[in-house]
Amino acid sequence: MSATSHSLAFERFVAGAIQLARRDSVAGGQLQAFVRGVALGDPVSIGEGDSHILVPVERFPHVGFPAEIRIGWADGKDAIAPLVIDDSATVNNLIGEGTLGDIQVQFRNGLITGTAHNRTNGVNVPMLIGRVNGTLLRPVDVKLAGGDESGGAHIRFTLPVEASDFSDRGVTFEILHAPSLECLWRTVLAPADTLMGGGIVTDIRLSEAERKLADASMALETKLNAQIARQHLLIEDITAHLLALINDKGADNRAQARQLVAQTGAATAADTAVGVVGALSPYLGWGWSDAELSRDRIEQRRMGAAATVLNPHPDRTLRAIALTVTEATTEGLAALSAQIDGIDAQVEPGKVGGVPCTVTIRPQAGVSASVLSLSCTAPRGGIAVQDIRFFYA
Repeated sequence: MSATSHSLAFERFVAGAIQLARRDSVAGGQLQAFVRGVALGDPVSIGEGDSHILVPVERFPHVGFPAEIRIGWADGKDAIAPLVIDDSATVNNLIGEGTLGDIQVQFRNGLITGTAHNRTNGVNVPMLIGRVNGTLLRPVDVKLAGGDESGGAHIRFTLPVEASDFSDRGVTFEILHAPSLECLWRTVLAPADTLMGGGIVTDIRLSEAERKLADASMALETKLNAQIARQHLLIEDITAHLLALINDKGADNRAQARQLVAQTGAATAADTAVGVVGALSPYLGWGWSDAELSRDRIEQRRMGAAATVLNPHPDRTLRAIALTVTEATTEGLAALSAQIDGIDAQVEPGKVGGVPCTVTIRPQAGVSASVLSLSCTAPRGGIAVQDIRFFYA
């Protein structure tokens, strides 16, 4: 059959379907909805007398936004203009958040890491919460890891484990699906004084030590690079000045040159009052997601439960640090805390509600620093930043 895009019109989304209205006379036939070639549901047959048509939507594939839903006839022609979906909230209202299955979990490098499969909703990032020993709640870092040909998405999640979780009675770990708090996975590990439990605790402590050593090594390398760059700049200045004096025998110029050479051992201030660490900067340490684009097409990085940032100029006196936050929940901003070289720092959320906003971190007066450590205890912090700015005295 043949039909033009004007024969049917989009009316609204309803639970599990897209409702269309007949605008003029159109013969019967079959309609089906697709997103990037993936069928969202079974075909539906329409009769000549139907004034309203419900096109089934039972699944949604893993795609980026904006995404187009195309509704077509059996001959491949579009029945209506493509419907543009801008965010996952519309998909969740249409088919729900889906259910998680095929849970696979392992313990590695001081972390509980796992995968799951959502066969229905490929764009929803589920909210997972860790529960330790039946009472202690801990945030779980969740990421969409990709889709499959039939729709849906694979999910990766990470729960940090601490040596203090273990006692002489062992430890219980659970992964809960919020807000229902349905338990997706549960395990009981042996006490710390047993061979198995002791091995796990040792692994955790080694991972913590390796992470701290890596942070310290990166901080030292950053500080050395800053010092070398400062010395090279001074040597270049001296060389340029001496070359300008080659053909000038004036005593004043030679005295000025000797004075400049005498200052080679003196420290000079950095040539900037602000050090900017952007989304692609190598000064971003561990705990950050891959770079992505925000809804406003701004490059950003998302932090997990904890993350670190290296100071570009660790030899300078630090006045303040500002986080340019592009995405965040109210609970996530309230639960954000910071340490500068292991010392607690004051966190001042933005004065204007909502995002984007600026979060200011105040160090102790008169200190220089190498590493900024951030942590968020909210179950679903969701904090993404465009850049981190270090302000110097």
